[in-house]
Amino acid sequence: MTPNKVMLILKAHALEVGKTNGSNTLPKTAQQALDFRVDDWIVNAATVLAQDISKMDAGIKCALQCIDKNPQLAKEYLLEAIAHETKLEPVEVKRDSQGCWTHPDLPFLETLSFDEINGWLHHLNLKLAYQSMKKGTDDYNQFVVEQNRNISLWEPTCNVEGAFLILIDNSSDEPIAFFAVPLS
Repeated sequence: MTPNKVMLILKAHALEVGKTNGSNTLPKTAQQALDFRVDDWIVNAATVLAQDISKMDAGIKCALQCIDKNPQLAKEYLLEAIAHETKLEPVEVKRDSQGCWTHPDLPFLETLSFDEINGWLHHLNLKLAYQSMKKGTDDYNQFVVEQNRNISLWEPTCNVEGAFLILIDNSSDEPIAFFAVPLS
């Protein structure tokens, strides 16, 4: 998608919103929309976003073309398409009231197996490590049994240099923490 096409889309959207919104800064007529100045940084950001979506769309199309004949290859196309759009880096962990948290750049985690998540991370030059709270341990009894599955005080760790937390969850039998570990 060209920057000019992006500009036209942004102007059309500004007109649509301007007609329904009481804003004095947005166009309300077709002529005002043509004259509407969209800041260069917005056009540039939208163009980059459109290009990223286009790359991802190409990967999805490849996956759809081969899904019946080779489902595993289709999954690999999808994981690769998502990997091109994602750069997984450490972020501030803000856990919910029960102590759970998911990295905001993780895709559709619920539908992937451990091996598939590891495969996706591999495309990002990372691998998956995990720590679980085993049933019967003091930690398990303290957090899960005594605190009604609240794991907010549990501090899982990974002693590998460069590793960072990507998930803390207590919905399985045992609370688990996933870490992204850089490949050597």
